[in-house]
Amino acid sequence: YGISVEAIEEILSDYMPDLVVTVDLGITAIEEVEVLKQEGVDIVITDHHLPLSEVPDCVVIDPKYDNKDYGFEGLCGAGVAYKLVEALSGREQANKYLDICAIATVGDIVPLIDENRIIAKFGIEKINKNDCLKSLSFLKNKLEIERLTAQDISFKIVPRLNSCGRMDNALKVFDFLIQTDSRLLEEK
Repeated sequence: YGISVEAIEEILSDYMPDLVVTVDLGITAIEEVEVLKQEGVDIVITDHHLPLSEVPDCVVIDPKYDNKDYGFEGLCGAGVAYKLVEALSGREQANKYLDICAIATVGDIVPLIDENRIIAKFGIEKINKNDCLKSLSFLKNKLEIERLTAQDISFKIVPRLNSCGRMDNALKVFDFLIQTDSRLLEEK
């Protein structure tokens, strides 16, 4: 959980990116950001956790850090990433991700008020219309959920997604979520 120097070394070795954008982590990754910067990689931290007295020397987007103008500190990490996509590409583009943002918002147990309530409401509607990631439709059907609710997300969906990351490798969850082949979804 979080950025590690080992993970950065693997990313650099495998991909050598020009830019790394974190989601829901990095506000305390001072050393790790320096490693990336030494390699010539730009980094944008998007997070929602409380910063320490020192923050990484890079672009930081966190409603709990230097939030003079925004006003709402309650977004989860995916909500912060959603707002970044909205700022860069517009609301229509950001809304493509409301399904996964709803899962993350409810799953992160942030208060379902203000923007979180809107993200959860419209994201759940998107899932219920099956206008969502194929993996989420698959999971909803596999669990025999006719009309998904926030309670279903909390007690049926999120525990399944989190268990893999806690017991094995969180990349398996990522691979599951982005899978579009129904046959392969059955295997995961």
